[in-house]
Amino acid sequence: MGGVRECFSQEKSGYAVPLNDTAAFRARLNALHTNEKLRREMSATAQVFADAQFALADVARKHLKLFESKI
Repeated sequence: MGGVRECFSQEKSGYAVPLNDTAAFRARLNALHTNEKLRREMSATAQVFADAQFALADVARKHLKLFESKI
């Protein structure tokens, strides 16, 4: 699978498809394109996931800890 899988929750806030599998990519894209309810639900779930996993203060704290450990 290509992409950065820790940036989403499979089938809840995004999809991972096998690298170079255009049929799988097309199928997932079509599902989102044709299903507004699914698109809205996944979008809302993705926002909650991103807010929880990548809150600016938490990311900054983790980077500062990493930088301090290297000094």
